[in-house]
Amino acid sequence: MRNIFDQYSQPENKLTHSLVSSLSQDTNLLIEFLRWSVGKKCTKRNKLNVIEQSLPGHGVIEEKEAERKGLPDACIFDDNGWMLVIESKVASQLSINQLKRHYSTIVKRGYQNPSLLVITAEFETKSLPKYVHKKTWREIYEWGIRQSNRSVWPNLFTKYFEVLEARMVQDEYLKAGALTKFSGIPFDADNPYSYIEAKRLLRLLIAEFKQNRKLIKELGVDPRLPGRGAIKGTKGTVVWDFLRFRESKATMDFTRHPHLTFGIMFDRVEMMLTLPHRLNTEYRNRIFNLNFDEFHNLITLVSNRMSKSIDMDEALKPTIKLLQRHYLSQSHSGIVDAVLNYDLRTIAKSKGKEKYQPEWISATYSAMKNKKSNLQMQIGVEIRLGRSKVVKTEQAIRVLQESARALVPFLDVVFERN
Repeated sequence: MRNIFDQYSQPENKLTHSLVSSLSQDTNLLIEFLRWSVGKKCTKRNKLNVIEQSLPGHGVIEEKEAERKGLPDACIFDDNGWMLVIESKVASQLSINQLKRHYSTIVKRGYQNPSLLVITAEFETKSLPKYVHKKTWREIYEWGIRQSNRSVWPNLFTKYFEVLEARMVQDEYLKAGALTKFSGIPFDADNPYSYIEAKRLLRLLIAEFKQNRKLIKELGVDPRLPGRGAIKGTKGTVVWDFLRFRESKATMDFTRHPHLTFGIMFDRVEMMLTLPHRLNTEYRNRIFNLNFDEFHNLITLVSNRMSKSIDMDEALKPTIKLLQRHYLSQSHSGIVDAVLNYDLRTIAKSKGKEKYQPEWISATYSAMKNKKSNLQMQIGVEIRLGRSKVVKTEQAIRVLQESARALVPFLDVVFERN
């Protein structure tokens, strides 16, 4: 085995190395991995050996030479003639011929009925030979999280998955699939905001939304439509992306259509239905040709539907935000000239702690109905990271998804659904 700190250059090899290095250091973990991944039952009496980019009897081979020879990414074998060959992929395509060559080579070396384990970033849909088992990196990550109480080694490789995934997202190497699973937004005073880590978390968060088919259908989101282009920054305190609705599929210009915006900031996470300042007139008229009482009732309905989310996380704030800014150049990030941001619960008298402030909803209606500047409106939720315990856990997904569901009445009006 290579030393655990001796890293490879290829991302696939780095991932495999972190996994098998950890397995080789903990026999119980290795036995459980074999049982879980390929159904191999072992005990400590089975002497198990772990090697990387090599075959039994070979010494340590340099990475480039191993790639040239087409050697397996890793092998786990015992003294009774059994072997598991691991072939890992992230960005490169899986080759059935490569798997067959691995199998043939191992059989020729005297290992009868070997197994192959293919690990990919996405669920493999190809028809694989019967001796091939398949897992995704995300499944292995989740398995590692479940083993975290066994020893230090599962924590080491799962944390490394997170670090490497952030780098792959930053370098645009990981274009599809995921290595990990969204498990919350951890930023606080003890865990300072990281722009690169926020990009990784945002990607996972949006992927969770896309995978919830029932919610996607309710919202009318088309998960196939592209969001932002490559997010190439490395520094900053805000990272954002969006999902598009099926009504916008005829154009690439998302600024003409409502879209669902997600943002992870240094102090909060936001999910907002955005009505951009260049919004097509037909959409704006459907909302702001309502009389004030109709508009007020619509916003009140959305606010009331947010109560389920608030029950899940009392730190959640249902919000309307009006924003106007100007730009010094085409590449400028913009200077904010005016902003109105208020809690939706202020628009109605209630027993809650929020003070009744009817002027905010009146100002919103008036400003948007008589809009003459580049004014955009957002309605949705924000959760302050320092106040919420839920946002640090995977339950944050449920909270945000339920909040999105609360927006359906507004979507029905703006898109003339039903």
